[in-house]
This record gives sequence, C-alpha cells and structure tokens, in this order.
Amino acid sequence: MNFASQLRAGMRGLIVEGGHPGLQDAEARQARRSNDSAWAERFRREPLEQVFADWYQQPVLRFAECRAA
Repeated sequence: MNFASQLRAGMRGLIVEGGHPGLQDAEARQARRSNDSAWAERFRREPLEQVFADWYQQPVLRFAECRAA
C-alpha cells in the first residue's frame, strides 16, 4: 500500500485484494511481526499441506467456513 501511495511512473492502476491501515499500538505491531515471522519460518521449513491446514484454522480466517456452508 505504501508503494502504491507514491507517484510512480507507469503505474496506471492498482487492485487491492485486502488491506489494513496498520496497527497503531507499538506492542501490537511487535506481536504481529513476531507472529508473521513464525508463520514465514513454517512456510519455509514445513510441508505446505500441514502449514496451510494450520493457517486456515486461525480465528481471523475462520470466516471462510461460514461462507462455505
């Protein structure tokens, strides 16, 4: 989002699939960074099938179950 907010030669459009203005609290930002780093490590080292199974069990992503029903 930051990249797109700057004037860029040649950029004619942007499709945003999901976005967030960012966490305001420094402690929350650090917690997010730690969590994201842990997930990145799992995606690098573990079988993708297992990581994705766990990924979609996160509360923030559980809405997909409601839509599938």
